[in-house]
Amino acid sequence: DSYQLLVTDLVSVWVRSSDARAIEEERRIYASFAKGPLPALINRLERLLLSSDVSSSSAMGNTGPAKHTVERSGNNLILRSEQLLDNSILFPWAFECKPFGSPREQAIFLRDHMFRPCL
Repeated sequence: DSYQLLVTDLVSVWVRSSDARAIEEERRIYASFAKGPLPALINRLERLLLSSDVSSSSAMGNTGPAKHTVERSGNNLILRSEQLLDNSILFPWAFECKPFGSPREQAIFLRDHMFRPCL
């Protein structure tokens, strides 16, 4: 169980990869109340990232609007997301992303995976 997150501003690309061990450590830091199997947590993170600023109802109960902020820290990018679960429990998470290769590798990635498919 793992995830890989790619973030771009269409000029630069950042990446965050986490394996099962790293996700368990992050769970202890950000959401120690989140019990259950790792695949359920990864699914919850995916829904958190895909959430917009609207409330919804899901298998996890009623959720408040998701809030996303982005910070630059040197060359790194920190994507912070949080959402209110069941109108009472704050579910926060931070994705600390590092640059995806060199500036040239980023340009090639953007060309091949973002721009060319749109042409």
